[in-house]
Amino acid sequence: MNPANLQLEGIYTVLAALITALERKQILSSAEILDALDEAERSIEADTRRAGDLSHANQEAVRFPVRYMRAIAEANGPSGLKAGGDGRMPTFGEVATAIGRRKDV
Repeated sequence: MNPANLQLEGIYTVLAALITALERKQILSSAEILDALDEAERSIEADTRRAGDLSHANQEAVRFPVRYMRAIAEANGPSGLKAGGDGRMPTFGEVATAIGRRKDV
């Protein structure tokens, strides 16, 4: 595997832990986190200059970090994975697999 991909996996994991901590400490609500992620995705979609230069697969790659963080925020929510499961943060592989299986994203 490309070392850059491994580094990105580490960054995603760190950001997921920070999002979880912000919500746990009630600095940001789940809704505020999801709103910020929605804003980030809208910003990506609004960049029409790049849209013409990138393949569909590359556009999806640019959206992946937002979708990953959204999945973490949803997992932290009252009906999420952590609430009904064992209380641990899902692994990168678990979240990435779930994102890949989604048809609506």
